[in-house]
Amino acid sequence: MKIKEIMTKDVITVRTDTKVRQVAALLGENNIGAVPVFDKSGALAGIITESDLFIKEKGIPFSVVKIPHIFNQWVEPRKLTAIYADIDANVASDVMSSPVITISPEAEVGEAASLMFTHQISRLPVVDDNQLVGILSRSDIIRLMAKPQV
Repeated sequence: MKIKEIMTKDVITVRTDTKVRQVAALLGENNIGAVPVFDKSGALAGIITESDLFIKEKGIPFSVVKIPHIFNQWVEPRKLTAIYADIDANVASDVMSSPVITISPEAEVGEAASLMFTHQISRLPVVDDNQLVGILSRSDIIRLMAKPQV
């Protein structure tokens, strides 16, 4: 089955200069887990997922040490409230994942699943001729698996 048959076509997007607070509001209000990010020229620059807005571990270069990290800064959990209070100082380009991995609407679902597994990602922007035409999530693939085969 082709990606275009199961992808979400109406995609909410943001620009690199969108405030992180607004990105968080879009995710919450629309019950979505990610938004593609476009630069001022209209090119796909990255993607922001829920995990980009939450604490994650990041390694120190040339070390096995992992430290909690959010909004491009090291964080002590007790200081998290202060960091979130300063959320308006951050824009989409500060927290987005880039470069973004994309897929063609003509690709097979198995290829998408393989990309998601290999890169440990949950969503793939669907791009045709350098234009965003949809987004595919793991949930889309799981819904396909749950459908009775005709």
